Amino acid sequence: MTQKRQPEPKILYVLALPDWKPVEVTPFQGFAPKLPNFVPLMEFIPTLPADIVDPIMGLDDRLARRRTGDGAWLWTPVNLSTLLRKRKPTPDFPYMVIFTIDQQSARAVAEWRKGLRLKPIHVSFYKVGGSLLPADLSQEVLRN
Repeated sequence: MTQKRQPEPKILYVLALPDWKPVEVTPFQGFAPKLPNFVPLMEFIPTLPADIVDPIMGLDDRLARRRTGDGAWLWTPVNLSTLLRKRKPTPDFPYMVIFTIDQQSARAVAEWRKGLRLKPIHVSFYKVGGSLLPADLSQEVLRN
């Protein structure tokens, strides 16, 4: 008898970077050219739960998990084209929040989401295809 795997409780926060060419950065830069534009959204991530267990725990328990590294946030920048071609929520890892900072990326993510069975939450500075404004994303929205 095969035991059914439980979904990963972590929430993956993805910064969907507009695509860029290697000639647009220096070898010493160390990051994509548009990554600094995500700083307001990156500052927002620690106010959100790291996983679906976080909101049901007391503050002392959440802090203990953070100190041991168990309750850390999982976030990553991903080029938009890579996200659209190779990444999506799966039954094993279903919880995903996608952040976009420009209108073109927001439209592309909105279109991509239409074809997904498990739709990630999309947060953008632009109201496109069901996206949320950053101020509208809350623990309540994540829970629902």
